[in-house]
Amino acid sequence: MKFTELKKHFLANTYFPAYTICGEDIFLCYRALDMFTARFGNTVPEMNTNVFSSEKVDMQQVVDACLMPPFGDAFRLVIVKPSKVKFTNSDMQLLKTYIKKPSTTTICVFFFTGTNESAKSVSACTEPIICEHLDVSMAHAWVQGKIFAPTRVQIKPEAMQLLYAYCNADLARITSEAQKLASFVGENGVIDVNMIKTFVEQDKEYKIFELTDKIAQKDAEGAMDVFTTLMKNEKTAYAILTPLYTHFRRLLYISLLQSTQSQAWLAEKFGIKEWAVKMMFAQLKQYSPKLLKKIVDSLERTDENIKSGKMKEDIAVNLAIMNILIWRGAYAKHNHG
Repeated sequence: MKFTELKKHFLANTYFPAYTICGEDIFLCYRALDMFTARFGNTVPEMNTNVFSSEKVDMQQVVDACLMPPFGDAFRLVIVKPSKVKFTNSDMQLLKTYIKKPSTTTICVFFFTGTNESAKSVSACTEPIICEHLDVSMAHAWVQGKIFAPTRVQIKPEAMQLLYAYCNADLARITSEAQKLASFVGENGVIDVNMIKTFVEQDKEYKIFELTDKIAQKDAEGAMDVFTTLMKNEKTAYAILTPLYTHFRRLLYISLLQSTQSQAWLAEKFGIKEWAVKMMFAQLKQYSPKLLKKIVDSLERTDENIKSGKMKEDIAVNLAIMNILIWRGAYAKHNHG
């Protein structure tokens, strides 16, 4: 079940004995947990809500809590936050045995954020609530309803798309930035693209896309400006080389697959956002597969030169970017412009 389906699920009044909240958007994970607490928090929460939150969760205690009847309310809510806990086979067997014959008056919620080896196992025997990043239209609806509506602020569609990309689809950041922008424009104000560019800090992933986009456009000066900004933030050129290599390698693969696969499939395959794939498709018009292979090979050699000590990383990465710009014909265009 997706996060966006949870409200409808509650309205059906038919519940599963146990749920697992997990996913890449931490903000939505906590929103989902808040929805369970609001729905089943009970009039006497201190009597009917159990929270297990530590690096060591005893599954037997969790099951025992689930089997206790609620006191003066319709449901007992049991929340399990395993943190770094790795459940054993014995733990999982206890949970599976309970799920086969659960209490009809208990809602058990396992809450995972980040990486936890047990999340997949628990999700397999409970009802998962997948909190993936919202797409841009749903993120727009969210901030419009939660942030902009009270003061009748509007955000232009192209500005919302840029805000979404700058924040790398992270709803917590989108919400925070939307609040700042709403305060700036005031009641009945309108947020445009220039405001996003002026007031919103770009996520590192977007900055890499901006760098590669400048290269694709043969904008040598713009590309080096972005590289300089990245260097100030990252403090190490190697932190730029890795995502740059990953980007061009993905471009190469997509150049070979784009005629047979959808953007949504490619986004899922490479574990990136659809807006990123859309930007890659635009960049692909500027490259041949042969040139992309040449760039990927060059970045691999740059990595080897740095690791072997043949070149200092800042010089090596700078030179690698300049070579790509030369192959794109950027300097000829720039020098004669």
